[in-house]
Amino acid sequence: MDSIKLIQASALIDSSSSIVTANGLQLMPHAPEKSLVFRTSGTSGDGKFIVLQKAGILSSAHCVNRFLEINQTSVFGLILPWWHVGGMGVIARSFVAGCRMVHFADRWNPLACCEWIAREKITHLSLVPTQIHDLFTSYSEAPNSLRAVVVGGGNLPESVEVGARKLGWPLLRSFGMTEASSQIATQKPYDFNQSFDEGGLSILDCWQARINEGGLLEIAGEPLFSGTLYKQDDRWDYVPREGKWWTTSDRVALEARTLRWLGRADDLVKILGELVSLHRVEEELAVAGLVPGTYAVIAASDERKEHALHLFSESEAKDVIHRYHATCAGFARIDAIHRISLPRTELGKIRRGDLLKVLG
Repeated sequence: MDSIKLIQASALIDSSSSIVTANGLQLMPHAPEKSLVFRTSGTSGDGKFIVLQKAGILSSAHCVNRFLEINQTSVFGLILPWWHVGGMGVIARSFVAGCRMVHFADRWNPLACCEWIAREKITHLSLVPTQIHDLFTSYSEAPNSLRAVVVGGGNLPESVEVGARKLGWPLLRSFGMTEASSQIATQKPYDFNQSFDEGGLSILDCWQARINEGGLLEIAGEPLFSGTLYKQDDRWDYVPREGKWWTTSDRVALEARTLRWLGRADDLVKILGELVSLHRVEEELAVAGLVPGTYAVIAASDERKEHALHLFSESEAKDVIHRYHATCAGFARIDAIHRISLPRTELGKIRRGDLLKVLG
């Protein structure tokens, strides 16, 4: 199935404004003309929606295609939900390149996915870390047709990255968000054997980037969202973005046109007067033996310590916690373990806000 069958080609270039849903495009009179509206990742029901100008989506697509050296002989594979910005980005890239795109409409299965890639001779894919994990743990070797697999939508553990690369998967880490119409920075296509920590990510040429006084990334560029729609009951309110620059919630290091992601603003919490990175704690738990993607560390307010660390895990974790506590700093100890099935978005991201609600 090509992009025109998923979304009318005119919908990317006409003056209509629509909200993108799993059931198709629905006209959105509350948004500015020539825009597409996306629900932010992890929200449901009433909430927050990002408004992207169609010209910005196409600008991002052109930029990514140049970076990945896409041409008319390339073949895109669409596995991500097309009603999310990641999937729509794939559609837009195939549209502006005039190349073939094939849709994997079946339920996700790593073995079936590999057969599909080989059969359709797909050259480029976008996947999320959970899918890379499944390909790695199923010992699935990459089909020969693949030239690049862009990985976004969450943290890819180093052990999974290394293992998947050994199986031939040409992984390119990326950093992006709905507000940016897709990617902001991506690993260079010829850096397949270089880890993220060694090489960082190249900022795409459609973006300007800087760090503000608070250490947060700020971006400016044509693909940047034009505003936000908020829904409360049956009422819609549109709030346009102010100014050229937009402040993200991400802490990064910048060197020339290279970006290294350090964590989110809410990733750092104070415990007993010490700053603790939840991302770092989760990395150390992986080293201790927990399977990446099957757990999350949440910080909850605590009268005595300022914050207490709660581990939510889909597997038994007591032995792992014992090993972790043997080496971690005292202020970074896990205070409580919760064995649950983790709530997730359609892209497999853990709904951390829902876990906070569990703690009240």
